[in-house]
Amino acid sequence: GKTGKGSALPNLRDGDEVIAVLCSDLHLSAKAPIARAEEDWWAVQRRYLKQLSDLVPQWDVPIICGGDIFDRWNSPPELINFCLDHLPEMWAVAGQHDLPYHSMGEIRKSAFWTLVQARRIKMLGGGSVIFSVGNHHNCLVAYGSSWGEPIQKVQHIDPDLFPDMKDERIHLAVIHRYCWIPGKEHPHAPESGRLKKVIKELLNFNAALFGDNHRSFQVGNVFNPGSFMRRKLDEIKHEPC
Repeated sequence: GKTGKGSALPNLRDGDEVIAVLCSDLHLSAKAPIARAEEDWWAVQRRYLKQLSDLVPQWDVPIICGGDIFDRWNSPPELINFCLDHLPEMWAVAGQHDLPYHSMGEIRKSAFWTLVQARRIKMLGGGSVIFSVGNHHNCLVAYGSSWGEPIQKVQHIDPDLFPDMKDERIHLAVIHRYCWIPGKEHPHAPESGRLKKVIKELLNFNAALFGDNHRSFQVGNVFNPGSFMRRKLDEIKHEPC
């Protein structure tokens, strides 16, 4: 949900059960973007991250990020230390801005990987991660696909491993790939990224989280949160969510 001014809580309907907090495209940086050069950029980032952190004790659910935590893969130690102080623990895939030369093979050189090593980020990928929800009668199963990686396949879950769990599993694809709908795309958006083209890859999932497209949208259970903070002049009307 979209956050209101001065409040970190999304607009929930009565009876809604919160099972995860989804976000993407934080683009944390040591240098302020040109559009926000007159502000204390560290304070701005700290304020946004506090809103995100405040959601964890509220609902005791995982934070799942669709990638591009950093604006540059080689972020300086000052920013990494800032993240260790203010970035809440989260599960995440890596976006192209997190990767040296946009290459997963070089991820161990990145600031993103430093936070993985520090256990501030838990990386999604290479299998599924199961989060219990409520009283273990159901669960969220997350599958990560970082930049350039194919969307994973939904896996069978051995019921013997979770004997108290009913067959109420929400399979969530977490993908860093440019996905768009009409009105929420850049001028040269690839046709292959149009949601109606991508949807065939999501048929066995109950929901999907996309990162990379900074223009937020939701279609059914497909979530594209967009830019975590307003960074550019063309994002002046964007509502972080």
